[in-house]
Amino acid sequence: MDAVLSAENLVKEYASRHLNSAKTSIVAVDQVSLAIQPGARIAIVGASGCGKSTLAACLACLERPTSGIVRFEGRDTTALAERELRIIRPQIQLVFQDPAMAFNPFFTVRDVLDEPWILQKKLDIAAREECAVKVLAQVGLPTNLLERRPRDLSGGQRQRLAIARALALDPKVLIFDEALSALDYSVQAQIANLLLDISDRSVERGTRPAILFITHDLVMASRIADELIVMHGGRIVESGPTQIIVSAAAHAATQALLAGTIWPATISDRGPAI
Repeated sequence: MDAVLSAENLVKEYASRHLNSAKTSIVAVDQVSLAIQPGARIAIVGASGCGKSTLAACLACLERPTSGIVRFEGRDTTALAERELRIIRPQIQLVFQDPAMAFNPFFTVRDVLDEPWILQKKLDIAAREECAVKVLAQVGLPTNLLERRPRDLSGGQRQRLAIARALALDPKVLIFDEALSALDYSVQAQIANLLLDISDRSVERGTRPAILFITHDLVMASRIADELIVMHGGRIVESGPTQIIVSAAAHAATQALLAGTIWPATISDRGPAI
């Protein structure tokens, strides 16, 4: 099966100038290659500053890589003009750590959900109402929240709303960039279960979104992902099935992550609870 989203030898550099010194560059992503199959569950893990979020932005066509290729359904997105990227971006949805920063503070929940449909000119008013109810139900939110503002919701409810908005356009890929790290552990577990429901194995691979879960938390990564990719210093240093990586880590960066991880009783023998 062909990958829905892939990267080949991806490099992303940022210019940096220190006081009284020459202009230099910081390599945030260094020769990264990966492939995400339709319906896959993959976690990218690593310490802060390892390049995870920069890689996510490049994969979502929000950042132009310095070199290398990103392909979505076989198309080289690095070669596309901005107007062509606007067609692809809705199919690769990003959910961030703080969803409140992504919401217009004057919008109601209904407005938040309507916005992607309006921008894409996809649905009329009646159809938007029907779909809003549907996506809220999909993420476990009641319809009586439609006239509320996101600031009036709990942290867990706001994150569910962010996921609902991401699902609104039926994306092929969902990227979660540290989307659970600001929540307490019980809410994290609830959202993790929601992500598992979204990518339910009983649903045909071609009709469920692939999930790319970016985190420094090996516990949540192990709960959600079938495959782990470990990044260190902008590079992929280890990858493979979750069970193998967490039980027999080969690279020092992975071993350091494991050493700093407290595994709850629900995840026995450091294995994935999926």
